[in-house]
Amino acid sequence: MASTESEFQPGRAVRSPDLAPQRDEPCGSFWISDQRRGRYERYLRGLVVLVMVAIHARPAFAEIALAARAAVVIRGGELALPLTAGPDTKTWPQTVDARCGGRTIEGRVGWIVPRPLEETRWTSPVEPVSIITIGDGEPSPVGGSPIVVLTVPMDAEGTIEILGSTWTPEWRNPIPPFDPAESIITGRGSEADPPLDDPMEWYRWAIRADLEGGRPPSPEPGPEADASLFRRVAVSLATEWLAALARVREASPGIASEIAERLVATVVDDRRPMGDRTIAAWPTDSRSLAGLRRVLLDPKLDPMEAARAGLAWFEVRPPFLAWVREPGGDRTAIELVNPTADELVVLATWTDAGGTQALLVPPRSLVRRTVERPALQGGPNPTEETLQLAVGKRTRRLVLGPRALPVRPPGRGFGPITLLRTLGGVDQGFLEVPPADSETAAVLRRRFGRWEIFIEALTPAGTNSKDIIYLSFGPGSSPVEILELRSDGGFESRQGSSAAGLEVKIRRFPDRWRAQVTVPESWLVRSITDSRAGAVLLGLRRDGPDGFISFAGPPPPAWRREIPVQTFAIGAWQDPEPTEAVGKPRP
Repeated sequence: MASTESEFQPGRAVRSPDLAPQRDEPCGSFWISDQRRGRYERYLRGLVVLVMVAIHARPAFAEIALAARAAVVIRGGELALPLTAGPDTKTWPQTVDARCGGRTIEGRVGWIVPRPLEETRWTSPVEPVSIITIGDGEPSPVGGSPIVVLTVPMDAEGTIEILGSTWTPEWRNPIPPFDPAESIITGRGSEADPPLDDPMEWYRWAIRADLEGGRPPSPEPGPEADASLFRRVAVSLATEWLAALARVREASPGIASEIAERLVATVVDDRRPMGDRTIAAWPTDSRSLAGLRRVLLDPKLDPMEAARAGLAWFEVRPPFLAWVREPGGDRTAIELVNPTADELVVLATWTDAGGTQALLVPPRSLVRRTVERPALQGGPNPTEETLQLAVGKRTRRLVLGPRALPVRPPGRGFGPITLLRTLGGVDQGFLEVPPADSETAAVLRRRFGRWEIFIEALTPAGTNSKDIIYLSFGPGSSPVEILELRSDGGFESRQGSSAAGLEVKIRRFPDRWRAQVTVPESWLVRSITDSRAGAVLLGLRRDGPDGFISFAGPPPPAWRREIPVQTFAIGAWQDPEPTEAVGKPRP
């Protein structure tokens, strides 16, 4: 595949349930965005960015045509080209004829379609996709983007003609195939391996195999995919990357290796169990990566110029990843990832206060660091604070909410309920929310002199899978109690604390379930945080339907399940004055 310069539009925002905060409310780190719907729309608009050059002519009404042309084509490889058609196009062919250097070749028409994730992993793609085909007379798939895939002859030259478009690309020599006698490279770990079931991510396996002198495992199409076309699309993208790196290697083997290693970079998390400490840390933005590949293949640049431009691509981007682990009160714990071969000094500065803290991050590592929040000068508790992290002029920003959430009538929401962090979310600066029919809202309130947590959990129609909510009381690292609530009406105290005063009511509806939990006073007393008088630490996790795991507060990365806690200032609650009875005389 090749690259284009198409417009890139962000997806639209959607609303959470009424009890939840607004979508733009900060949640520990970065800003909330759509889960997959808006971002997948963005992906389809930017699909041609993956491989092509600019569109030269728009198609005639109801005519199928190329959406863009490939500027560089690899002999002997697979070439995937995006298609477009007029609004009246009702049916699509399964094949189209093309001519390459005067020779007729057949192209297969397929569709890139969104693919649901069975499980969220650290390396899950931002927009997971698959490749399917449709039969004669069948309507085009909803949300799909059409492509045509050609096998380019080994001796191809001259012009390419297809669907009314004719052009002469920059021809590149074939990429040698992987030696079948070599061993298949081994995986690095569940959170360090690219997915095999996504055609847009398999190229990382090919790059690793090229670096290590082995061969990659085969792509693994899902049951709904067209297996042959899926593999051809995966090979097409991988071939372009290998050709780009081979071109850089002509000028500088060292630069080629450095670029390749950053594209498949991993780090070590010493807190993970032995044998499973490797974590992926590569760049994920498909549009930016397409731009890098386009630069490395650019026929207007000689190989050394392309190599230097490739290094510059990395040098203008932050060389680290960061997220909030525990927002805390006057101190916040963050995690930093350094995928480079050099130690980094990350300067941490609060944007609204002076003072800078230097954080050392060893090469190829994931570390936890604590940053002191600015001292309060007697004013109100800020509703938002921004921590700027910088290496030179390259920065990332983490946005934190208030140090303690004031709880006032009628109640205080637990904040946005978001999914596990993924590499793509951390790298591109967003948190994912569950699908609209699986969202959760929770409120802490005081009723009849006792503290209560009210929860509403939406469920997809017809879902009978396990659905559990965990409420955590006290510090996240050592909770004093965890209460398990089940959608079937059951509940359980996991830590064995005294349940005196605990009351739980669970009601089930066709599309949701609700829980009212009257919290024992002793649990709240033991949940008081030392850092802020009159404030308690509470957390929420939902293991919901269809495998979605979500959290209130800054969520953990996908390989962890600990419940993040937030600080609730219950001392801010003031019961409203009792309402006077109608007709009762005033004293």
